[in-house]
Amino acid sequence: MTPRNQKLELTWIGKEHRPHLEPRILLEDPEKSYHASHRVTDQDLFDNRLIFGDNLLALKALEQEFAGRIKCVFIDPPYNTGSAFAQYDDGVEHSLWLSLMRDRLEIVRRLLALCKLEGFTYAPSDAVYWQHGHSTERDFIYVTTQTLSPEQLAQLSDEVGPERSLLVLCLAFRGGDDRYPNLTVKKIPKTVLARCEWGHDDYSLKVENLPGSPPRAAGPESSMPAAQGEPPDQPALFDLEGGSR
Repeated sequence: MTPRNQKLELTWIGKEHRPHLEPRILLEDPEKSYHASHRVTDQDLFDNRLIFGDNLLALKALEQEFAGRIKCVFIDPPYNTGSAFAQYDDGVEHSLWLSLMRDRLEIVRRLLALCKLEGFTYAPSDAVYWQHGHSTERDFIYVTTQTLSPEQLAQLSDEVGPERSLLVLCLAFRGGDDRYPNLTVKKIPKTVLARCEWGHDDYSLKVENLPGSPPRAAGPESSMPAAQGEPPDQPALFDLEGGSR
């Protein structure tokens, strides 16, 4: 008989080998950097980063600052089609390609916010405190750093109701959740919890505070209003040199 705990999984040669990565830091190259001299609007953001280097090491460096804070990740990896490109080899051994992808995707997953980690869409409700996101119209997620008591879990279960379900991610909880069929209670992963910030009203990325646009230099005649429809520095018709009245 087949053991009940047996499961199917993707396996390959060398799967057990993982690179040992030390924490990395990013160093700015002033020759390749560009910073605007001033803000154009109050909504300007200066969060963009273009990183040159090995993508695995770059992801490891980003993990220290942004684990659990990224809402969306777009990747365009080599698909190992056997094609030859000038920039990289797209025809490596499949087992090597799987290890390369696994190592990078695991860090990408740790960068994503908790809603994304669990497959939910981040959409906090202004009216219902426990609706931080949803996967369907009746399935929601609630994230809290509290240690939830049996009484709090019971209250959540009552508010969710029998027609909806709720995934609860918390620091810890007392009592099992098996008595609440509409709740699934899990602890926040330590790797995410240790790098996340809590208790802030604003969770946006760090923005470089730049001065506003500099005022224009005032000329000797700047205090005189210009005639309507006439450029400020253009003389009047009869003020031209050599003109007469």
